Amino acid sequence: MVATATRSVGVYEARSHFSKLLAEVEEGVEITITRHGTPVAQISRPQGVERKPGLCKDYVVPEGWDEWTEQDEKDWYGP
Repeated sequence: MVATATRSVGVYEARSHFSKLLAEVEEGVEITITRHGTPVAQISRPQGVERKPGLCKDYVVPEGWDEWTEQDEKDWYGP
């Protein structure tokens, strides 16, 4: 598979936004990670791996899934 685009990011940005970079790589973008302008690593899709779009197209994230509740507080810290 040939990458559709290439871009460079610094180490700090790569650490801060790694999940976002992986999503870009899944779309075919090759990412070069630089330290002080010098390339030190490259992230790209493995050869022969094809993305299957729509795998979770019908999955719905429930409203409030990330809200901290009193029960969560008790479960986490105890009574």
